Amino acid sequence: MDVTAPAHRLSAAVSAASRLLPARTGLRLHADAAGLTVAGGAADLAVRFGCPATTHTDGSVAVPAAPLVETLKVLDAEQVRLVVEGTRLALRLDNARFALPLLPAPDVAPDPPAQVSEVAGEAFAAAVRIVAGTAAKDDPLPLFTGVRLQAAGDVLTLTASDRYRMAVARL
Repeated sequence: MDVTAPAHRLSAAVSAASRLLPARTGLRLHADAAGLTVAGGAADLAVRFGCPATTHTDGSVAVPAAPLVETLKVLDAEQVRLVVEGTRLALRLDNARFALPLLPAPDVAPDPPAQVSEVAGEAFAAAVRIVAGTAAKDDPLPLFTGVRLQAAGDVLTLTASDRYRMAVARL
């Protein structure tokens, strides 16, 4: 893999993916003609972010998330070039070079599917506003502090409860 990307855009994508995943996880970087994709996952969660990039050589690697986030955060360069060198991913700048170890691909969760379904943004936002108001605001039972999304066939169901009330919306 050999790709050049805007440092600030890559840093934003990597940081966003890392915040959503468990602390000691890896990220998969995939470069192709469409640009650079940052993906990762845990047992029940998958994330994917895109970043514009110029791909010199297609490829896919897995790297530890935390060191990549910290390295990209301190860069002041406009562009960063990512190149696989043996068992390391080199981050090359005009005046510096950093190297991160590669992870075995099976240690990083598989990429999420490209697109499962499509929902109108306004309808989804309206359903979330209605259902989220029912979710619990306290932390003693974290299960009740979120909105559950469940897809079955062509129906997306949003459900929330605070143990006393329950709201359901179907799109």
